[in-house]
Amino acid sequence: MVIPKWDTSLSVFKAKIEKMNENGKKKWGGARAGSGRKKTTAKTYTFNAPEDVMEIMETIKNGKTDFICNAIRHYAKELNLNV
Repeated sequence: MVIPKWDTSLSVFKAKIEKMNENGKKKWGGARAGSGRKKTTAKTYTFNAPEDVMEIMETIKNGKTDFICNAIRHYAKELNLNV
């Protein structure tokens, strides 16, 4: 079995750098338009739910966030909390 010998000469590295820097831009890495997390105005809250609340939350299969937000809005309206 022949094990290939890797060419680690300076010319090989230079060629790679020149290819990367064509037109002044790298071919990989860096920021890309439209990438990353989308900005949101939402804030995350955490709380410790008592057992009865935990049982209710476990019955909700989809949309726990919507359920919690709607419940808070409904309760705030009952208490006349106009924000």
